Amino acid sequence: MKALMLKGPRDVSLEEVPIAPAGSSGVKIRVKRGLICGTDHSMFTGSFPVPGDYPFFIGHELAGVVEEVGPNVRDIAPGQIAVTNPVLFCGECYRCRNGQQHYCERLTELWKPNGGFSEYIVVDAQQTFTVPEGISLDQAAFAEPVSVCVHCIDMADIKPGMSVAITGAGPIGLILLQLAIRSGAAFTFVSEPVASKREMARRLGADAVVDPSVEDVQEKAFAATGNKGFDVVIEASGNAQAVQDAYNITGSKASLFYFAVYPMDLTLSLSLFMLYFKELTIKGVFFSPYTFPRAINILPKLQLSDLITHRLPLERAAEAFALYETGQPIKIAIEC
Repeated sequence: MKALMLKGPRDVSLEEVPIAPAGSSGVKIRVKRGLICGTDHSMFTGSFPVPGDYPFFIGHELAGVVEEVGPNVRDIAPGQIAVTNPVLFCGECYRCRNGQQHYCERLTELWKPNGGFSEYIVVDAQQTFTVPEGISLDQAAFAEPVSVCVHCIDMADIKPGMSVAITGAGPIGLILLQLAIRSGAAFTFVSEPVASKREMARRLGADAVVDPSVEDVQEKAFAATGNKGFDVVIEASGNAQAVQDAYNITGSKASLFYFAVYPMDLTLSLSLFMLYFKELTIKGVFFSPYTFPRAINILPKLQLSDLITHRLPLERAAEAFALYETGQPIKIAIEC
């Protein structure tokens, strides 16, 4: 089969590799859609380590059709549309046995490189989720990013009537926007430098949209909220200035979430007095092993297919990273 292989930083190529059998508890999936995400790009550049060694079969946001299941697999059948959680947990370590599976002590060892940019993948049945009829392949491919956004919204505990600001209108920011509105946010504010992404935020219901490259985000944010600042702020861009802007636009008793893959040396300048005086809560958002079923349930309620702005065939998958670096695409789909 053909699969996109990451051989080192900025070294990707489409290779012919053997197709693994499903095994006793595995599921073989014919991949139909793979989506490029920020983590894929960070692995591509080398700023985020690959789990394990090179070569690495890159891509973890995907949807496909089940082709074969192992004899010990129940409730998954050939012909069903399936999505995958990219991580397998040991279930035995201290973290797993204390409700923190996403910090499994064997996480790197057990990460199964799903190879979302390949013709086939084989994963354990524990990592595999089937989706109901009526959900398209485009929608299904968003299951993993939606699951982490659901986790963020859970952490944010958005209540009806709250104000919510999001810095960054990439796919994560735009999914968060939709979920925040559905959670009851009365006023939503999005900061994004790319015009087409700002327009998408408006289409999806943002009440105010600003361009941080030419506008003062803090000034606009406080003007929009009657000089109060926001109840919930989510930084979803990974941009250094946005990291600071997000902190600067918090209101009293606000919750601030950092939800991107940041450079390891990026720091935040904050006033400890204001942290104390405003009683701020600041948290990072990683991912959750517990939100996949709810993410799948809400897929048909979200506008997801419109977030795919560029499509490439598998044969041109290596080009996707250069396209990603232009900053113009919202989501790039590899059609396998």
